[in-house]
Amino acid sequence: MGCSSSRVYHSELHPEWNKQFSLLGLNNNLVDLLYKYFAQADTEGNESIDSLEILMFLDVDRTPFTERLFKIFDKDKSGEIDFREFVFAVYNYCTLDKVTLPYFAFSLYDSDGSGEIGEKEIVLMLKDIYGPGIELVADNGGNNKGKGHYKYTSGAGDASTFKSKASTQVQFEIPRLLGETIDLQEFLKFTKSHEIMLKPAFHMMKLMQSKIMGESYWEPLADARRKFSGGKYLSIEQILQKRIPKSAQGKEPLDKKRRKTDAQSRKKPAH
Repeated sequence: MGCSSSRVYHSELHPEWNKQFSLLGLNNNLVDLLYKYFAQADTEGNESIDSLEILMFLDVDRTPFTERLFKIFDKDKSGEIDFREFVFAVYNYCTLDKVTLPYFAFSLYDSDGSGEIGEKEIVLMLKDIYGPGIELVADNGGNNKGKGHYKYTSGAGDASTFKSKASTQVQFEIPRLLGETIDLQEFLKFTKSHEIMLKPAFHMMKLMQSKIMGESYWEPLADARRKFSGGKYLSIEQILQKRIPKSAQGKEPLDKKRRKTDAQSRKKPAH
């Protein structure tokens, strides 16, 4: 599976984490394997990884989109992710599919939780994913104050998440919203008719699946998640809340003190 590390996951130190992993359908063997990937990415051995370490491990470029992904993985906003955050992040992204990915993308850019996004968020999403090569083109040769569309053509040096290895250029056009907002259902309909819009995000998901365990390993977990959610996207928090009462989820801290303790326990010489 492409991972090797002599470090092991000390499950006895994290009973609350183990309970939550189990609720996601992750058995002990899988958790142990995921820890080996985590340890491989944790080059400093301090039981946490930053955005640069995880991007280097996945062998992907640092772009606004990958940075945004890392930020939502970093639940406690510390600038680093510990093993629990890593497991949640990997599970969350690797169990998506073409149906649930647009739900996830919408949640990334609906920053205020209003259930709607507008032109500003759509443009930000396009630029995060494809880089700066997005241009506003007016319809019928008019000015950019009216209706128009956003056009993208890949080119050399374009800092996009998705880099086509084919000789043909990636090109698409997205109609402009012009001050309008769209809700989740409209966004799903929009992305269904403009599938290429989220192609880099889908490519990133496949790459992560391939790098961690392999695509086929995630298929049954993705199926189970899809059935549980009724074909819609549920966040990790929503899944846990549906499976156990919030009061029973515990408040296991994601603090550096716990990480430091774990790291020190692994560095103690054997007697």
